[in-house]
Amino acid sequence: MGNQLFTELVSSAREERDGSSLILEGAKGAKLKSKEAASYIKKLATELPQLEEIEIKAHKFKTIPTNLHLLTSLQSLKLPDNKVEKLPSDLKLVPHLAELDLRQNAFKEFPFDALVNVTTLRSLNLGFNQISVVQEPKKTEFLHLRDLDLESNAFTTFPVEVCCMTNLVRLNLSANRLPQLPLDIGRLIHLEELLVRRNNFDELPVSFRQLKKLRVLDCSENLLKEIPSDISTLVNLHTFEAQHNQIAEIPLELCGLTRLVVLKLNGNQLKTCPEQIAQLVNLTELSLKENELTSLPTTIGGLSSLRKLFLEYNHLESLPSQIVELKKLLVLILHNNNLKTLPVELKEMRHLLRLSLQDNPLDEATLNTIKNEGALALLKPTDVNERYDIGTISGTGTLRKYDTFRRNARKSVLPEAHEAPAAMTSTSTSTSTSTVASTPSAPAQTSLKAATISGTLF
Repeated sequence: MGNQLFTELVSSAREERDGSSLILEGAKGAKLKSKEAASYIKKLATELPQLEEIEIKAHKFKTIPTNLHLLTSLQSLKLPDNKVEKLPSDLKLVPHLAELDLRQNAFKEFPFDALVNVTTLRSLNLGFNQISVVQEPKKTEFLHLRDLDLESNAFTTFPVEVCCMTNLVRLNLSANRLPQLPLDIGRLIHLEELLVRRNNFDELPVSFRQLKKLRVLDCSENLLKEIPSDISTLVNLHTFEAQHNQIAEIPLELCGLTRLVVLKLNGNQLKTCPEQIAQLVNLTELSLKENELTSLPTTIGGLSSLRKLFLEYNHLESLPSQIVELKKLLVLILHNNNLKTLPVELKEMRHLLRLSLQDNPLDEATLNTIKNEGALALLKPTDVNERYDIGTISGTGTLRKYDTFRRNARKSVLPEAHEAPAAMTSTSTSTSTSTVASTPSAPAQTSLKAATISGTLF
Protein backbone atom coordinates (compact mmCIF):
# COMPACT_ATOMS: atom_id res chain seq x y z
CA MET A 1 0.00 0.00 0.00
CA GLY A 2 1.91 3.05 -1.27
CA ASN A 3 1.97 6.54 0.20
CA GLN A 4 -0.40 7.86 -2.48
CA LEU A 5 -3.03 5.20 -1.70
CA PHE A 6 -2.67 5.78 2.03
CA THR A 7 -3.22 9.53 1.49
CA GLU A 8 -6.29 8.82 -0.65
CA LEU A 9 -7.75 6.54 2.02
CA VAL A 10 -7.31 9.11 4.77
CA SER A 11 -8.80 11.82 2.56
CA SER A 12 -11.77 9.62 1.66
CA ALA A 13 -12.32 8.78 5.32
CA ARG A 14 -12.49 12.43 6.26
CA GLU A 15 -15.11 13.07 3.59
CA GLU A 16 -17.30 10.11 4.56
CA ARG A 17 -17.41 10.56 8.35
CA ASP A 18 -20.90 10.38 9.88
CA GLY A 19 -20.28 12.73 12.77
CA SER A 20 -19.47 10.07 15.34
CA SER A 21 -17.33 7.48 13.57
CA LEU A 22 -15.04 7.05 10.61
CA ILE A 23 -14.99 4.15 8.16
CA LEU A 24 -11.68 3.81 6.36
CA GLU A 25 -11.90 1.13 3.67
CA GLY A 26 -8.90 -0.28 1.87
CA ALA A 27 -9.10 -0.61 -1.92
CA LYS A 28 -9.36 -4.12 -3.34
CA GLY A 29 -5.98 -5.55 -4.17
CA ALA A 30 -4.14 -3.21 -1.80
CA LYS A 31 -1.14 -4.89 -0.24
CA LEU A 32 -0.25 -4.18 3.37
CA LYS A 33 2.75 -6.15 4.52
CA SER A 34 3.35 -6.78 8.19
CA LYS A 35 6.72 -5.06 8.08
CA GLU A 36 5.08 -1.89 6.71
CA ALA A 37 2.41 -1.73 9.39
CA ALA A 38 4.51 0.14 11.96
CA SER A 39 5.14 3.05 9.60
CA TYR A 40 1.43 3.33 8.77
CA ILE A 41 0.48 3.27 12.45
CA LYS A 42 2.81 6.24 12.91
CA LYS A 43 1.15 8.03 10.00
CA LEU A 44 -2.31 7.27 11.35
CA ALA A 45 -1.30 8.76 14.68
CA THR A 46 -0.35 11.97 12.87
CA GLU A 47 -3.17 12.15 10.33
CA LEU A 48 -6.01 10.80 12.52
CA PRO A 49 -5.08 11.60 16.14
CA GLN A 50 -8.64 11.00 17.40
CA LEU A 51 -8.90 7.51 15.90
CA GLU A 52 -10.81 5.20 18.27
CA GLU A 53 -11.34 2.09 16.14
CA ILE A 54 -9.26 0.22 13.59
CA GLU A 55 -10.36 -2.86 11.67
CA ILE A 56 -7.97 -4.80 9.44
CA LYS A 57 -9.88 -7.74 7.98
CA ALA A 58 -8.85 -10.63 5.71
CA HIS A 59 -5.39 -9.36 4.94
CA LYS A 60 -3.36 -12.47 5.88
CA PHE A 61 -1.77 -10.20 8.46
CA LYS A 62 0.73 -12.14 10.64
CA THR A 63 2.18 -9.74 13.19
CA ILE A 64 0.83 -6.72 15.03
CA PRO A 65 3.06 -3.62 15.14
CA THR A 66 4.59 -2.68 18.48
CA ASN A 67 3.85 1.04 18.21
CA LEU A 68 0.07 0.93 18.67
CA HIS A 69 0.55 3.07 21.77
CA LEU A 70 1.02 6.04 19.43
CA LEU A 71 -2.71 5.89 18.78
CA THR A 72 -3.56 7.49 22.09
CA SER A 73 -7.34 7.47 21.50
CA LEU A 74 -7.56 3.86 20.26
CA GLN A 75 -10.31 1.91 22.03
CA SER A 76 -11.14 -0.89 19.59
CA LEU A 77 -8.75 -3.03 17.55
CA LYS A 78 -10.35 -5.58 15.21
CA LEU A 79 -8.17 -7.99 13.25
CA PRO A 80 -10.54 -10.79 12.15
CA ASP A 81 -9.68 -13.34 9.47
CA ASN A 82 -5.93 -12.90 9.43
CA LYS A 83 -2.97 -15.13 10.39
CA VAL A 84 -1.92 -13.62 13.70
CA GLU A 85 -0.36 -16.17 16.07
CA LYS A 86 0.74 -13.98 18.98
CA LEU A 87 0.36 -10.50 20.40
CA PRO A 88 3.07 -7.93 21.13
CA SER A 89 3.99 -7.63 24.78
CA ASP A 90 3.50 -3.86 24.84
CA LEU A 91 -0.29 -3.83 24.31
CA LYS A 92 -0.52 -2.63 27.90
CA LEU A 93 0.92 0.68 26.69
CA VAL A 94 -2.17 1.41 24.58
CA PRO A 95 -3.89 3.62 27.16
CA HIS A 96 -7.58 3.13 26.32
CA LEU A 97 -7.81 -0.26 24.55
CA ALA A 98 -11.18 -1.75 25.56
CA GLU A 99 -12.07 -4.12 22.70
CA LEU A 100 -9.87 -6.68 20.93
CA ASP A 101 -11.30 -8.82 18.14
CA LEU A 102 -8.99 -11.64 17.00
CA ARG A 103 -11.52 -14.01 15.41
CA GLN A 104 -10.33 -16.41 12.71
CA ASN A 105 -6.62 -16.14 13.26
CA ALA A 106 -3.93 -18.73 14.07
CA PHE A 107 -3.76 -18.67 17.87
CA LYS A 108 -2.95 -22.05 19.45
CA GLU A 109 -2.60 -20.69 22.98
CA PHE A 110 -4.54 -18.11 24.95
CA PRO A 111 -2.38 -14.92 24.76
CA PHE A 112 -2.19 -14.70 28.54
CA ASP A 113 1.11 -12.89 29.01
CA ALA A 114 0.36 -10.21 26.42
CA LEU A 115 -3.06 -9.40 27.89
CA VAL A 116 -2.73 -9.92 31.62
CA ASN A 117 -1.69 -6.29 32.21
CA VAL A 118 -4.07 -4.70 29.68
CA THR A 119 -6.35 -3.60 32.49
CA THR A 120 -8.52 -1.41 30.23
CA LEU A 121 -9.63 -4.42 28.17
CA ARG A 122 -13.36 -5.22 28.50
CA SER A 123 -14.12 -7.37 25.44
CA LEU A 124 -11.93 -10.15 23.99
CA ASN A 125 -12.94 -12.25 20.98
CA LEU A 126 -10.72 -15.25 20.21
CA GLY A 127 -13.37 -17.28 18.41
CA PHE A 128 -12.49 -19.59 15.52
CA ASN A 129 -8.87 -20.17 16.47
CA GLN A 130 -7.08 -23.36 17.60
CA ILE A 131 -6.80 -22.71 21.34
CA SER A 132 -6.97 -25.80 23.57
CA VAL A 133 -5.79 -24.50 26.98
CA VAL A 134 -6.07 -21.34 29.06
CA GLN A 135 -3.47 -20.43 31.68
CA GLU A 136 -4.94 -20.00 35.17
CA PRO A 137 -4.93 -16.34 36.22
CA LYS A 138 -4.15 -15.12 39.71
CA LYS A 139 -6.97 -13.74 41.86
CA THR A 140 -6.46 -10.17 40.72
CA GLU A 141 -5.87 -10.91 37.03
CA PHE A 142 -8.44 -10.53 34.24
CA LEU A 143 -11.03 -9.17 36.66
CA HIS A 144 -11.43 -6.24 34.24
CA LEU A 145 -12.74 -8.50 31.45
CA ARG A 146 -16.50 -8.44 30.83
CA ASP A 147 -16.97 -10.25 27.50
CA LEU A 148 -15.01 -13.36 26.45
CA ASP A 149 -15.67 -15.24 23.21
CA LEU A 150 -13.93 -18.60 22.67
CA GLU A 151 -16.33 -20.13 20.15
CA SER A 152 -15.06 -22.82 17.77
CA ASN A 153 -11.66 -23.55 19.26
CA ALA A 154 -10.00 -26.87 20.12
CA PHE A 155 -11.08 -27.37 23.75
CA THR A 156 -11.85 -30.96 24.74
CA THR A 157 -12.63 -30.03 28.34
CA PHE A 158 -14.11 -26.86 29.79
CA PRO A 159 -11.29 -24.39 30.54
CA VAL A 160 -12.05 -23.97 34.25
CA GLU A 161 -9.48 -21.17 34.38
CA VAL A 162 -12.14 -18.99 32.75
CA CYS A 163 -14.18 -19.33 35.94
CA CYS A 164 -11.54 -17.23 37.70
CA MET A 165 -12.55 -14.27 35.52
CA THR A 166 -15.36 -13.58 37.93
CA ASN A 167 -16.56 -10.26 36.50
CA LEU A 168 -17.51 -11.73 33.14
CA VAL A 169 -20.94 -10.64 31.92
CA ARG A 170 -20.89 -12.61 28.65
CA LEU A 171 -19.19 -15.93 27.88
CA ASN A 172 -19.31 -17.83 24.60
CA LEU A 173 -17.87 -21.36 24.47
CA SER A 174 -20.09 -22.67 21.69
CA ALA A 175 -18.90 -25.23 19.14
CA ASN A 176 -16.13 -26.83 21.14
CA ARG A 177 -16.15 -30.46 22.33
CA LEU A 178 -17.02 -29.93 25.96
CA PRO A 179 -18.25 -33.18 27.58
CA GLN A 180 -19.53 -31.34 30.67
CA LEU A 181 -19.82 -27.97 32.36
CA PRO A 182 -17.87 -27.62 35.64
CA LEU A 183 -19.27 -26.81 39.06
CA ASP A 184 -16.94 -23.81 39.09
CA ILE A 185 -19.14 -22.10 36.53
CA GLY A 186 -21.25 -21.03 39.49
CA ARG A 187 -18.47 -18.60 40.41
CA LEU A 188 -19.43 -16.38 37.46
CA ILE A 189 -22.15 -14.67 39.46
CA HIS A 190 -22.21 -11.57 37.23
CA LEU A 191 -22.84 -13.56 34.07
CA GLU A 192 -25.82 -12.34 32.02
CA GLU A 193 -25.26 -14.25 28.79
CA LEU A 194 -23.94 -17.82 28.51
CA LEU A 195 -23.63 -19.44 25.08
CA VAL A 196 -22.60 -23.10 25.11
CA ARG A 197 -24.42 -24.53 22.11
CA ARG A 198 -22.95 -27.31 19.93
CA ASN A 199 -21.02 -29.18 22.62
CA ASN A 200 -21.40 -32.68 24.08
CA PHE A 201 -22.63 -32.26 27.67
CA ASP A 202 -25.75 -34.10 28.88
CA GLU A 203 -26.65 -32.10 31.99
CA LEU A 204 -26.44 -28.68 33.59
CA PRO A 205 -24.51 -28.59 36.88
CA VAL A 206 -26.34 -27.75 40.10
CA SER A 207 -24.14 -24.67 40.49
CA PHE A 208 -26.24 -23.06 37.74
CA ARG A 209 -28.59 -21.91 40.49
CA GLN A 210 -25.96 -19.34 41.46
CA LEU A 211 -26.15 -17.51 38.10
CA LYS A 212 -29.03 -15.35 39.24
CA LYS A 213 -28.24 -12.50 36.84
CA LEU A 214 -28.38 -14.73 33.77
CA ARG A 215 -30.61 -13.31 31.04
CA VAL A 216 -29.60 -15.39 28.01
CA LEU A 217 -28.87 -19.12 28.13
CA ASP A 218 -28.26 -21.06 24.93
CA CYS A 219 -27.44 -24.74 25.38
CA SER A 220 -28.81 -25.93 22.05
CA GLU A 221 -27.36 -28.88 20.13
CA ASN A 222 -26.07 -30.84 23.11
CA LEU A 223 -27.19 -34.10 24.72
CA LEU A 224 -29.47 -32.74 27.46
CA LYS A 225 -32.14 -35.19 28.59
CA GLU A 226 -33.91 -32.80 30.92
CA ILE A 227 -34.19 -29.22 32.06
CA PRO A 228 -33.32 -29.22 35.77
CA SER A 229 -35.89 -27.93 38.24
CA ASP A 230 -33.20 -25.58 39.57
CA ILE A 231 -33.79 -23.43 36.53
CA SER A 232 -36.46 -21.77 38.66
CA THR A 233 -33.68 -19.79 40.38
CA LEU A 234 -32.81 -17.97 37.14
CA VAL A 235 -35.52 -15.39 37.76
CA ASN A 236 -34.05 -12.84 35.32
CA LEU A 237 -33.94 -15.22 32.36
CA HIS A 238 -35.09 -13.46 29.19
CA THR A 239 -34.07 -15.96 26.47
CA PHE A 240 -33.74 -19.72 26.88
CA GLU A 241 -32.71 -21.91 23.95
CA ALA A 242 -32.33 -25.66 24.30
CA GLN A 243 -32.99 -26.72 20.73
CA HIS A 244 -31.98 -30.11 19.34
CA ASN A 245 -31.36 -31.97 22.58
CA GLN A 246 -33.17 -35.03 23.98
CA ILE A 247 -35.53 -33.26 26.39
CA ALA A 248 -38.74 -35.21 27.05
CA GLU A 249 -40.78 -32.70 29.06
CA ILE A 250 -41.12 -29.05 29.99
CA PRO A 251 -40.68 -28.75 33.77
CA LEU A 252 -43.28 -26.73 35.65
CA GLU A 253 -40.44 -24.71 37.21
CA LEU A 254 -39.62 -23.30 33.78
CA CYS A 255 -43.17 -21.97 33.51
CA GLY A 256 -42.56 -19.88 36.62
CA LEU A 257 -39.93 -17.73 34.90
CA THR A 258 -42.34 -14.91 34.15
CA ARG A 259 -39.67 -12.61 32.67
CA LEU A 260 -39.02 -15.06 29.87
CA VAL A 261 -39.49 -13.47 26.42
CA VAL A 262 -38.03 -16.09 24.05
CA LEU A 263 -38.33 -19.86 24.54
CA LYS A 264 -36.99 -22.28 21.93
CA LEU A 265 -37.29 -26.01 22.58
CA ASN A 266 -37.60 -27.31 19.02
CA GLY A 267 -35.99 -30.55 17.96
CA ASN A 268 -36.52 -32.42 21.22
CA GLN A 269 -38.79 -35.30 22.34
CA LEU A 270 -41.66 -33.34 23.89
CA LYS A 271 -44.99 -35.15 23.88
CA THR A 272 -47.00 -32.63 25.91
CA CYS A 273 -47.03 -28.95 26.73
CA PRO A 274 -48.07 -28.16 30.32
CA GLU A 275 -51.09 -25.99 31.10
CA GLN A 276 -48.81 -23.82 33.25
CA ILE A 277 -47.17 -22.52 30.07
CA ALA A 278 -49.79 -19.74 30.27
CA GLN A 279 -47.87 -18.23 33.20
CA LEU A 280 -45.28 -16.92 30.73
CA VAL A 281 -47.23 -13.74 30.12
CA ASN A 282 -44.22 -11.84 28.72
CA LEU A 283 -43.33 -14.50 26.16
CA THR A 284 -43.22 -13.09 22.61
CA GLU A 285 -41.70 -16.10 20.79
CA LEU A 286 -42.35 -19.79 21.44
CA SER A 287 -40.82 -22.50 19.27
CA LEU A 288 -41.89 -26.11 19.89
CA LYS A 289 -41.47 -27.36 16.34
CA GLU A 290 -39.95 -30.77 15.52
CA ASN A 291 -41.28 -32.50 18.62
CA GLU A 292 -43.96 -35.16 19.26
CA LEU A 293 -46.86 -32.98 20.42
CA THR A 294 -50.36 -34.31 19.72
CA SER A 295 -52.26 -31.43 21.36
CA LEU A 296 -51.93 -28.00 22.92
CA PRO A 297 -53.29 -27.01 26.34
CA THR A 298 -56.47 -24.95 26.39
CA THR A 299 -54.57 -22.41 28.45
CA ILE A 300 -52.47 -21.46 25.42
CA GLY A 301 -54.57 -18.31 25.06
CA GLY A 302 -53.05 -16.99 28.27
CA LEU A 303 -49.81 -16.14 26.46
CA SER A 304 -51.03 -12.59 26.06
CA SER A 305 -47.78 -11.13 24.65
CA LEU A 306 -47.08 -13.91 22.13
CA ARG A 307 -46.22 -12.76 18.61
CA LYS A 308 -44.58 -15.83 17.07
CA LEU A 309 -45.63 -19.46 17.56
CA PHE A 310 -43.80 -22.27 15.75
CA LEU A 311 -45.43 -25.74 15.91
CA GLU A 312 -44.53 -27.37 12.61
CA TYR A 313 -43.38 -31.00 12.33
CA ASN A 314 -45.34 -32.30 15.30
CA HIS A 315 -48.33 -34.68 15.47
CA LEU A 316 -51.01 -32.14 16.34
CA GLU A 317 -54.48 -33.49 15.62
CA SER A 318 -56.45 -30.40 16.61
CA LEU A 319 -56.12 -26.84 17.85
CA PRO A 320 -57.90 -25.51 20.95
CA SER A 321 -60.44 -22.79 20.24
CA GLN A 322 -58.66 -20.67 22.87
CA ILE A 323 -55.87 -20.03 20.39
CA VAL A 324 -58.01 -17.13 19.15
CA GLU A 325 -57.22 -15.34 22.43
CA LEU A 326 -53.68 -14.69 21.22
CA LYS A 327 -54.55 -11.17 20.12
CA LYS A 328 -50.95 -10.09 19.46
CA LEU A 329 -49.97 -13.15 17.46
CA LEU A 330 -48.43 -12.32 14.08
CA VAL A 331 -46.87 -15.63 13.01
CA LEU A 332 -48.51 -19.05 13.38
CA ILE A 333 -46.67 -21.99 11.78
CA LEU A 334 -48.52 -25.33 11.73
CA HIS A 335 -47.43 -27.17 8.61
CA ASN A 336 -46.56 -30.88 8.67
CA ASN A 337 -48.95 -31.93 11.44
CA ASN A 338 -52.03 -34.19 11.56
CA LEU A 339 -54.69 -31.49 11.54
CA LYS A 340 -57.92 -32.73 9.94
CA THR A 341 -60.03 -29.72 10.90
CA LEU A 342 -59.50 -26.17 12.05
CA PRO A 343 -61.43 -24.38 14.79
CA VAL A 344 -64.05 -22.01 13.37
CA GLU A 345 -62.65 -19.36 15.72
CA LEU A 346 -59.49 -19.24 13.59
CA LYS A 347 -61.27 -16.78 11.28
CA GLU A 348 -61.14 -14.23 14.06
CA MET A 349 -57.33 -14.14 13.92
CA ARG A 350 -57.21 -11.56 11.16
CA HIS A 351 -54.23 -9.89 12.80
CA LEU A 352 -52.01 -12.76 11.61
CA LEU A 353 -49.42 -11.77 9.05
CA ARG A 354 -48.11 -15.27 8.42
CA LEU A 355 -49.98 -18.56 8.63
CA SER A 356 -48.63 -21.91 7.45
CA LEU A 357 -50.91 -24.98 7.20
CA GLN A 358 -49.66 -27.04 4.28
CA ASP A 359 -49.02 -30.77 4.58
CA ASN A 360 -51.91 -31.43 6.95
CA PRO A 361 -54.76 -33.89 6.15
CA LEU A 362 -57.35 -31.10 5.86
CA ASP A 363 -60.43 -31.31 3.61
CA GLU A 364 -59.95 -30.81 -0.10
CA ALA A 365 -61.59 -27.38 -0.26
CA THR A 366 -59.35 -26.03 2.49
CA LEU A 367 -56.24 -27.48 0.88
CA ASN A 368 -57.17 -25.93 -2.48
CA THR A 369 -57.60 -22.53 -0.86
CA ILE A 370 -54.20 -22.88 0.82
CA LYS A 371 -52.59 -23.95 -2.43
CA ASN A 372 -54.16 -21.30 -4.65
CA GLU A 373 -54.48 -18.30 -2.33
CA GLY A 374 -52.34 -19.07 0.69
CA ALA A 375 -53.42 -19.97 4.21
CA LEU A 376 -54.23 -16.37 5.14
CA ALA A 377 -57.13 -16.53 2.67
CA LEU A 378 -58.90 -18.80 5.19
CA LEU A 379 -59.23 -15.80 7.50
CA LYS A 380 -61.16 -13.66 5.02
CA PRO A 381 -64.76 -13.01 6.06
CA THR A 382 -67.28 -14.82 3.85
CA ASP A 383 -70.24 -12.53 4.59
CA VAL A 384 -70.15 -9.58 2.20
CA ASN A 385 -71.55 -7.31 4.93
CA GLU A 386 -68.85 -8.43 7.32
CA ARG A 387 -66.21 -7.21 4.89
CA TYR A 388 -67.23 -3.63 5.74
CA ASP A 389 -67.45 -4.14 9.49
CA ILE A 390 -63.84 -4.56 10.54
CA GLY A 391 -62.07 -1.98 12.73
CA THR A 392 -58.44 -1.05 12.46
CA ILE A 393 -55.88 -2.95 14.49
CA SER A 394 -55.83 -0.13 17.05
CA GLY A 395 -59.53 -0.63 17.72
CA THR A 396 -60.76 2.76 16.49
CA GLY A 397 -63.76 1.14 14.80
CA THR A 398 -63.12 2.73 11.42
CA LEU A 399 -64.96 0.78 8.70
CA ARG A 400 -62.63 -0.63 6.09
CA LYS A 401 -62.63 -3.32 3.48
CA TYR A 402 -60.74 -6.46 4.49
CA ASP A 403 -57.74 -5.99 2.21
CA THR A 404 -57.25 -2.36 3.25
CA PHE A 405 -57.56 -3.48 6.86
CA ARG A 406 -54.78 -6.03 6.46
CA ARG A 407 -52.43 -3.47 4.94
CA ASN A 408 -53.00 -1.13 7.86
CA ALA A 409 -52.67 -4.00 10.31
CA ARG A 410 -49.28 -4.90 8.88
CA LYS A 411 -48.05 -1.33 9.22
CA SER A 412 -49.25 -0.88 12.77
CA VAL A 413 -48.40 -4.32 14.17
CA LEU A 414 -44.98 -5.06 12.71
CA PRO A 415 -43.13 -2.36 14.69
CA GLU A 416 -44.57 -3.86 17.88
CA ALA A 417 -42.78 -7.12 17.17
CA HIS A 418 -39.52 -5.55 18.24
CA GLU A 419 -40.74 -3.94 21.45
CA ALA A 420 -40.04 -5.48 24.85
CA PRO A 421 -43.13 -6.23 26.96
CA ALA A 422 -44.05 -3.43 29.31
CA ALA A 423 -43.57 -5.67 32.35
CA MET A 424 -39.99 -6.50 31.45
CA THR A 425 -37.20 -4.78 33.36
CA SER A 426 -33.54 -5.39 32.73
CA THR A 427 -30.09 -3.95 33.17
CA SER A 428 -28.40 -6.05 30.53
CA THR A 429 -26.53 -4.29 27.77
CA SER A 430 -25.92 -7.34 25.61
CA THR A 431 -29.46 -8.34 24.74
CA SER A 432 -31.88 -5.67 25.86
CA THR A 433 -33.34 -3.05 23.55
CA SER A 434 -32.99 0.56 24.58
CA THR A 435 -35.42 3.29 23.66
CA VAL A 436 -33.68 6.50 22.63
CA ALA A 437 -35.56 9.73 22.27
CA SER A 438 -35.18 11.20 18.82
CA THR A 439 -33.22 14.42 18.63
CA PRO A 440 -32.45 16.80 15.78
CA SER A 441 -29.48 15.80 13.70
CA ALA A 442 -26.29 17.14 15.17
CA PRO A 443 -23.81 19.06 13.02
CA ALA A 444 -21.09 16.93 11.49
CA GLN A 445 -18.26 16.38 13.95
CA THR A 446 -14.66 16.97 13.00
CA SER A 447 -13.13 14.15 15.04
CA LEU A 448 -12.23 10.96 13.22
CA LYS A 449 -13.23 7.94 15.27
CA ALA A 450 -12.77 4.66 13.43
CA ALA A 451 -10.87 3.15 10.54
CA THR A 452 -11.67 -0.05 8.69
CA ILE A 453 -9.14 -1.54 6.30
CA SER A 454 -10.55 -4.46 4.37
CA GLY A 455 -9.58 -6.36 1.27
CA THR A 456 -7.08 -9.00 0.31
CA LEU A 457 -3.78 -8.06 1.86
CA PHE A 458 -0.68 -10.16 2.24
